[in-house]
Amino acid sequence: MYRFKENASFKLIFLVLFFLLGCPSVRKDLQHKINYKKTLRFHINDKVYVGLSLPPIRKSYSIMVTAPFNLDFLKIETCHREIVLEKAFYRKRILKDKKKYKFFYTPTEIEKDCPLFITALSQKGVYSFGEVILNHPEYSMQALNYCNGEVYESEGVSICQSKKGLTQLIEFGKKVIVQSNCSVITLKGGRKFKYEVGSGDCVFLFFSIDKKNKIHKLITFGYEEIILERK
Repeated sequence: MYRFKENASFKLIFLVLFFLLGCPSVRKDLQHKINYKKTLRFHINDKVYVGLSLPPIRKSYSIMVTAPFNLDFLKIETCHREIVLEKAFYRKRILKDKKKYKFFYTPTEIEKDCPLFITALSQKGVYSFGEVILNHPEYSMQALNYCNGEVYESEGVSICQSKKGLTQLIEFGKKVIVQSNCSVITLKGGRKFKYEVGSGDCVFLFFSIDKKNKIHKLITFGYEEIILERK
């Protein structure tokens, strides 16, 4: 479950309607049909991530969100639940940092294989988005991930954020088969896979064809626009 350790009390808001409609000035600059680049900065167990993250497996995660503006609202959402906080900023004794918020996240059994979405926003109409991808012991196959000009090895799960329409690649040391809700091209006899990043989230599952039955999961996010920070 989510556990929020703060000295001062704060209000939990569970009505999404209030989040969307209760403060009209928040919505004026955001077009909800467009996927914006995830640029939110946050620490998970003392490691810094920006936008999209894949932290090491833990039973519980300490997450410190750092927004470029005052955190008037913070939405935390998984495939299982949604929580919206009002005036969600970090309190330590009499000191307040209105751009930061810390919480502890312990995934339930349902949530161990689904992303954690974080949306930070201010009453001035400024948004920032982040996403936490959780690894899972079920995924163990290694891959070489070519994403947005970078190449890195990953075990079990890969992530890739890039502009919609760009071409990316993932490579394996042996022949695998793929299942996905997005289009993908098989190359090199089933060892390489080329795909064009679609708008929003896509999930690709790669299965080994040997007796080891290993799986690798690739999650991609394609953005259409970037929200520039306002001072």
